[in-house]
Amino acid sequence: MLDGSGEAVGIRLGAGAGKADLTLAAARFSVARDGSRDGESARPYVEVNPFSLNLGRPAPVVVRGRIERSGYWLQVKGEAQLRRLLQTAQTVGLPAPAVTAEGAAKVDLQVAGAWNGAVPLTTGKAQLRGVRADVNGLNAPLEIATADLAVDPQETRVTGVSAAIGSNALHGSLVVPRHCTQEDKCGVNFNLAADTLDTSALAGMVAASPKQPWYRFLSSAAKPRMPFLAALRASGELSVGRLSIHNLSAGHISADVQLDAGTLQLSNLRADVLGGTHYGQWTADFSVQPPAYTGSGVFSHIALAKLSEAMHDGWITGNATATFDVKAYGSSLPQVLLSASGGLQVEAHDASLPHVALAGAGSHLRVNHFTGNFALHDGAMEISEGKLEGAQGIYQVSGTASLTRTWNLQLARDSTHSFNLTGTLAAPRVEQVSASDTRASLKP
Repeated sequence: MLDGSGEAVGIRLGAGAGKADLTLAAARFSVARDGSRDGESARPYVEVNPFSLNLGRPAPVVVRGRIERSGYWLQVKGEAQLRRLLQTAQTVGLPAPAVTAEGAAKVDLQVAGAWNGAVPLTTGKAQLRGVRADVNGLNAPLEIATADLAVDPQETRVTGVSAAIGSNALHGSLVVPRHCTQEDKCGVNFNLAADTLDTSALAGMVAASPKQPWYRFLSSAAKPRMPFLAALRASGELSVGRLSIHNLSAGHISADVQLDAGTLQLSNLRADVLGGTHYGQWTADFSVQPPAYTGSGVFSHIALAKLSEAMHDGWITGNATATFDVKAYGSSLPQVLLSASGGLQVEAHDASLPHVALAGAGSHLRVNHFTGNFALHDGAMEISEGKLEGAQGIYQVSGTASLTRTWNLQLARDSTHSFNLTGTLAAPRVEQVSASDTRASLKP
């Protein structure tokens, strides 16, 4: 029978270039045997008595364990600086993320492994507090105020997340699978919420320089190190209290999100916008150059006065609903607008055009009801099957409206009440059309 005890003093583990060495003042151990069972001989093992590791926090980390012929088991419990904890894990050969991070971690982890060369398995729980980490492809660090981790053999569940990237704060939960290969095509699942998001702040956060487009952090263009988000697979639910996009703001936003190698899909996207609601689906493919976008859905009960306000010109009032199916590409807003194509079907009620006055129609044009189809191409919208019902009667509407806020429209009611509408939204020009021209335009 073999038993006894001992002590190892002045243990130093060399970590190699670029890593921190690990020094232990002393580690006591005892040798014993398990009791025999079912006719088997008692198995000897080494019990590693608890010893302390100073990993940069007032309270040390305490380690204890057991070593057998087939493998080993360790418990690591206590407080540590996150950077020191990750360095220590790398020093002893444990899998650890290669991130640059500062902050505090309170851990209660178990590490089990075999002597056959298999990767050891870490399970348990950890609490992160005040963590600041650099993320490849982002100018701003990821700051985690709080996060609680529960690590089991198949996945890591992260709850109580309160984090921020720049001025954009997020909270919620994540589930991160473990032991995934590229062929598994598994990814992060999340449920996240933000009080506010500002696309201008996001643009400044992800662009490496003024010459680099904001979306580059999602691009898989060849680089010495691929941006983190370009390689990320993630899906889940996202909600935002308020989103700012240039002069436009939206609230109560929710969507099912899928991110896969630079392609972002937003489905069941709902938002309060312009006094009404949006519901639809959008896809942005940043893996191609230039990026490509597609979208479809409906804007319901939009307040056109709010649209005017966002455009800084009170050119229209009323309420409208529009269904859309569009696609575009480009690395800047002007490119996206110029490339946009697709269709819109618009219906408006109780509207008015304060800058437009038709002869005999009063001080400005009032619209009881309008319907029309808009074909979007080459930076303009071509109107077909347009019908405007006003106080003076029904006008057929055709022509084009440019995305640069110019229009060239024809309003035809009868041979004596037809008009050409040109110029800009802010300063339109109205010209009454002659009877012969009107009869030609009205002719089927």
